[in-house]
Amino acid sequence: MTKEIAEIAVADDFIPADYKPPSTTGGWLKPEAGETHKIRIMGTMSNPATGVLCWEGWKDKKPLRQPYTTDGFDKVQGYDADSKPKHAWIFQIYHYETETAMIWNVPQRGLQDELRAYTLDTDWGDPRMYDLKLSREGTMLETKWRLVTGNNKSEPTLLMYETMAQAKIDVSQVFAKDGFGDNPFGALGIGDTIPF
Repeated sequence: MTKEIAEIAVADDFIPADYKPPSTTGGWLKPEAGETHKIRIMGTMSNPATGVLCWEGWKDKKPLRQPYTTDGFDKVQGYDADSKPKHAWIFQIYHYETETAMIWNVPQRGLQDELRAYTLDTDWGDPRMYDLKLSREGTMLETKWRLVTGNNKSEPTLLMYETMAQAKIDVSQVFAKDGFGDNPFGALGIGDTIPF
């Protein structure tokens, strides 16, 4: 593509001049170094369609997820390349910047501890009732995460509920196909109870 054609394409608003590709993949929140994301947790571990606790292992860039049980641990340990399953929290979120329903996988113990601390704090409690800002700095072993509350407590908005309902996400689909997972987006169908 010549420079003139590129300029015309931008000038015609086919690709806006300030366009940046998202750091999310397939509706899963995957922050890159230097990014901050404003989110609202919408799922709960008491409803598997909106959130699950699991064991997670990786081999050849493919995850295996099993329920958070002794049997689940054993299956993942036998699969994982390093035989070191991670305990993960996976739940639905609303992403403010993209105004979309997403899934956030939290295998980092430090982030789990921070979320649990907010949940147990009487000033905050249920994380579905306030916004969070998630920041990532660095990569690999140098990665540092930061999680802060974004505002005062409030119910999720009607737009948030509608966005989640339209996405028809069933997080429990991560356990489908013997733990190799199926697409959770749009997995809730006719007759299924939409949790929002």
